[in-house]
Amino acid sequence: MLTENQQQRINNLEGIQWSVTLLGNISGIVYANKTGGGFWRYVGYTIVGGLMFGIPAALVMTPFKNNILKQADKQE
Repeated sequence: MLTENQQQRINNLEGIQWSVTLLGNISGIVYANKTGGGFWRYVGYTIVGGLMFGIPAALVMTPFKNNILKQADKQE
């Protein structure tokens, strides 16, 4: 069972991850705007930008989340 502090730390890490993904989405929109294109080009670059920024962010955050979960397991 996670303590409230541990849950807040995990929520903070997830918030950082979502923020980085949002930056990727915005950068995809900016790139689509600079290169020109229709609706589907905006959709595609938004998805690609989110993935390009979001996946590495998730990979970086995973060890920190695992560390918090290990601490919770040791307390039980």
